[in-house]
Amino acid sequence: MATAPKTWVEWADFFSKTLIATAGLLVSAATLVLTYAEKQRAQAEQALATRRNAEIARKADARIDEASHRDKARFILDQLPPDLRERLNLQTAIDYCNDPSETGLRMGANAGLCRNVSKLGGERLAASASSATQVARTAVTQQDPKAFLNSPAAAAQNAGVAAAEAARPAASGRWFAVVGTLPQSAPGAVGALARQLNARLQGAGLPDNDVHVYRTRISNSFALTSGTDKSEEDARARARMLRRAGFSDAFAQPDRGWSRADDLR
Repeated sequence: MATAPKTWVEWADFFSKTLIATAGLLVSAATLVLTYAEKQRAQAEQALATRRNAEIARKADARIDEASHRDKARFILDQLPPDLRERLNLQTAIDYCNDPSETGLRMGANAGLCRNVSKLGGERLAASASSATQVARTAVTQQDPKAFLNSPAAAAQNAGVAAAEAARPAASGRWFAVVGTLPQSAPGAVGALARQLNARLQGAGLPDNDVHVYRTRISNSFALTSGTDKSEEDARARARMLRRAGFSDAFAQPDRGWSRADDLR
């Protein structure tokens, strides 16, 4: 059994041993704390590295998938007739120029894309104006708006309008569901077509007086729309419904300063 120190030498020896033991315990405790902290840090770094590697792998897979989809799309396009391939390529460019999130396409070095699309649209409008006007007048005489709206002349006119306006930013957040467009050289035909089309769309379940006439500011055309101002989502949904109803070339278009011309109806 240990006895208490009696002399100052024994007390000194006791305190010395106590301090050494205490120091040893503190060192051991500090070592344990540092070891635990180091282990936690190593685990955190490993987890971070794992997440980084997973993100790098995900991006690499996405690039591979994108390249694969691009190759498949290019292969499919190569199998199409030249006129349909050209039309799809033009529509893709128009969609990019109409996308509000792709504003960079209208600025800097990329601005040339939309300018070229717009120029091509103007050329198409000039080339198709005469035939579009003639086919529209014939359709009015036959009281068959689809005879014009589903014709190659109308398809060329519609593509020309959408392309001609592609280089300009939208004038507002409005969108339109466009059934078809006509040259401004056919004001009589556009009014008659609007009235005949309105009767047809009532048969498809749309309300009376659903068809409206707009003057386009950039492409110098008339547009027949289903309804008036819409959101992009609603305009696209209405255009899809119109295509299902048999108006094969209906499309959604952002507002670029269009003005209503319902007095022509």
